[in-house]
Amino acid sequence: KVLKQVHPDTGISKKAMEIMCNFVEDLFDRLAAEAAKLATYNKKSTISSREVQTAARLLLPGELSKHAISEGTKAVTKVSFVCFGCCSLGFGAWYSPLLPDSTVLLLGSLSSTVDER
Repeated sequence: KVLKQVHPDTGISKKAMEIMCNFVEDLFDRLAAEAAKLATYNKKSTISSREVQTAARLLLPGELSKHAISEGTKAVTKVSFVCFGCCSLGFGAWYSPLLPDSTVLLLGSLSSTVDER
């Protein structure tokens, strides 16, 4: 969707899309695992935006982490104003085998191109 908005005449092959989906899934798993570790270190049972932002700072280099945190904050703010607490409107609950038992990461506005567990 984003590619079509930025470059309407450009496409992406099925194989390239699979690679991108695997990349995104791997990144989400790594961020979720790091955020879960941080919550565990701080004796918390809930992953908050603070843990996710710290995980992004630890895993993503320099400017990339700053942009990721900025865009994430904008997305959460937008979703919070539109449908705070409405899990049926585009929210996804993701489980990662890397996370401790019973830890689930909730993410808003997930693309349907990433396979659901």
